[in-house]
Amino acid sequence: TRSPGGCRCSWKAEAVGALPASHRDSLLALGILAADEITTVSPTYAREILTPSYGNGLDGLLRSRADRLTGILNGLDTRSWDPSSDEALAQRYDVATVEKRRANRKALQEEAGLESRTDVPLLGVVTRLDWQKGLDVAAGPVRRWVEQGGQFVMLGTGERSLEHEYALL
Repeated sequence: TRSPGGCRCSWKAEAVGALPASHRDSLLALGILAADEITTVSPTYAREILTPSYGNGLDGLLRSRADRLTGILNGLDTRSWDPSSDEALAQRYDVATVEKRRANRKALQEEAGLESRTDVPLLGVVTRLDWQKGLDVAAGPVRRWVEQGGQFVMLGTGERSLEHEYALL
């Protein structure tokens, strides 16, 4: 049979009918139901959302689609982000040559317009700027960090007010 949109998806209509009434209008539930693959931010979170404690009422649906559920640890591809072969680094290194990282620190400091120093701590953060991550709470301590001589580099976009707050550091 064809839906009003023209797709042949009677199985989906049956599956939607099997959802609890409270979820039949949920775009998230419908997306989970229709997805070819379902990913989360980590393998641990993928397991957690299968439970009533973390599934927020969608755990049953998620359990029924568990064969399509995968947790990707912070989206990190360890082959692409391997410092021994990463061509984006100023100096490649591995566990046996970890001292070579110093060249990368210097390159980062130069790119960020910071004084090239090895005697002060350098804090680098790559993140989506969102209140949910606690970045509003961290701004004050990071400011004190910089005021006391620490160096700080952040790469990320998100909430405009947080972007502004961190740009002032």
